[in-house]
Amino acid sequence: ACQAYNRKIAEQQAVSPLVYQGEEETDPVYSSLLSRSGDLCVIDIPKIGVFLPAGHGTAGSLLLHEAGHLYGTSLPTGGPSTHAVLVGHTALPSAELFTRLDQLVIGDVFRIHVLGAVHEYRIDQIRVALPSDTSCLQVEAGRDYVTLLTCTPYGINTHRLLVRGSRLLDPQISGEETTVIIAGTDHTGAVLKLAALTAIPLGILTAGIVLTVRSGAGTKSKGTSAGP
Repeated sequence: ACQAYNRKIAEQQAVSPLVYQGEEETDPVYSSLLSRSGDLCVIDIPKIGVFLPAGHGTAGSLLLHEAGHLYGTSLPTGGPSTHAVLVGHTALPSAELFTRLDQLVIGDVFRIHVLGAVHEYRIDQIRVALPSDTSCLQVEAGRDYVTLLTCTPYGINTHRLLVRGSRLLDPQISGEETTVIIAGTDHTGAVLKLAALTAIPLGILTAGIVLTVRSGAGTKSKGTSAGP
């Protein structure tokens, strides 16, 4: 069922880009998948000591104590032509969650525990993107990606910090060029090719969650934000 769902997501995105519809609470198929334990998966980031369950959707009450899954993206079960997006708060007084996500660098590894298996992903791209830019969240044919998402900068939340991992079993990773992309207010973005990036943390303070996805000519947003 999960594979069929992910195929449907890939087919939809092949026709039109990701559109956040905010319908996870009324989609019985989505809600029933990976629901036996109550969570979709567990996010394991050894470098920053994160071992965090992720639930269905991005409801504000859910994100106060665990990560969420961006509805409309692939389920985090892996496989060709999948791209799951997992969302977490930063700087909450009651929970660390994704607070230290900005300390990760290209080459670091995180793991997704799902359905009794452990999938490893190596970080191959770090982006700071405008909220309306969903191009980096799309499914790419044949690739197996997971993106960890939070908002930045601290207390302002005008941009999103996106840390993408590529499945270690994916043979296409070898020799790939890795990038950090920082979006500017002109909506064009600057691309930095950093050969030694694995030794340089991004160093961006992040706080809160704001999800905004382009829908037609306008935008639609949903989420919560944490105070400074």
